[in-house]
Amino acid sequence: MKSLQEKEVFEEVLSSEQILFRLFHANMLTLLPKKYICFKCGCSYDKVKKILAQFSKEQLNNMYENGLIHVTCHFCGKEYDFRKEDL
Repeated sequence: MKSLQEKEVFEEVLSSEQILFRLFHANMLTLLPKKYICFKCGCSYDKVKKILAQFSKEQLNNMYENGLIHVTCHFCGKEYDFRKEDL
């Protein structure tokens, strides 16, 4: 005997809570309140600038390409450009 039928899942006959109960009721399932989550990156121009300030002038000079240091945040993909006068 199946505790859940295919149509109940894919045709949205049951709520998420009902599906979880049907599948895991024998495991003493405890449902917690729903919580909204979202992706948020904490990067900013000023934070990247502070990181770059930790490098020596020689290291910074090696980073310049076409008069700019280009930084891309690997979490959110935001891009920052810095000129020599910015640093």
